[in-house]
Amino acid sequence: MEYEIKPLTPEDAGYIEDRVNDCVKLSSPMWHTADEEELVLKAENDEGETIGGSILEFGGSVGARVQLSMLWVDERYRGKGLGSMLICESERIARERGCCISSLCTLDFQAPDMYKKHGYSVYAVYEDRPRTHSVYYMSKRIDGDDSVCSSKNGGTEKRFVIKFGSEDDAKIIARGLKRHDDLFAPSLHKTIQLSKKLVDENGRMIAGIVAGVDGWDGCYIANMYVEQAHRDRGLGSHLLHEVEREARENGAYMLIANAFDWNVGFFKKNGCAEAGALKCEPQGPIIYELVKQL
Repeated sequence: MEYEIKPLTPEDAGYIEDRVNDCVKLSSPMWHTADEEELVLKAENDEGETIGGSILEFGGSVGARVQLSMLWVDERYRGKGLGSMLICESERIARERGCCISSLCTLDFQAPDMYKKHGYSVYAVYEDRPRTHSVYYMSKRIDGDDSVCSSKNGGTEKRFVIKFGSEDDAKIIARGLKRHDDLFAPSLHKTIQLSKKLVDENGRMIAGIVAGVDGWDGCYIANMYVEQAHRDRGLGSHLLHEVEREARENGAYMLIANAFDWNVGFFKKNGCAEAGALKCEPQGPIIYELVKQL
């Protein structure tokens, strides 16, 4: 059978994500799932200005885990307990929604020590990403009493108000975090999309990969999928190697990916090393962070 590589469309990427989520459900049937949802929290000063906030991601393929995808505090208000206040409120909301694990990633020039003070532990590290820096993946069980948060009886946190935010607030948070990051590791370029699909002689997609080169010259693999009837034919490896080749041509020096129990062997077979893993208890999948030098 003849195959052809073509660019991936947004609709194709959505289809691949759905199929990957289906595979996670089959591998961990006791792990409940939910529709994906993004929740924004914002902190305001007396003038109603957004001076900090956090963005939480719920649902998807690991519904009992909340991802603290962003947390930012305006530099004028740092060191006043606002970051801790946002962490505690984010965890409280996630706990009420039935989450038992909170996870996040933070850079060495962001706030790893603050998260450690709140009970987060490192489960994976990407060294030299971006160059001369490190990324830490951290997690925490949040289904019990939090002595760190419950011990805050007043203090500077009472000066601030935390509310639910909007898409505009999310943009303020993202811009503020990027301004901070650019002081230490400015983006070298815009993201370069490398997503591809394999189609058969009838033009039907039978395999696809969602990937790109980010602004720090890292090649990320967001999702990939091969239809059951076409597995064990090397199609996934063919797609991965094609992305790696183009990533190198575009200056990428490192490949990063995450995988689950059922597909981590594929990435290891193709030269990826395990940077760490998160066990999503109870009865949840193991999420592996993987790296390969290009």
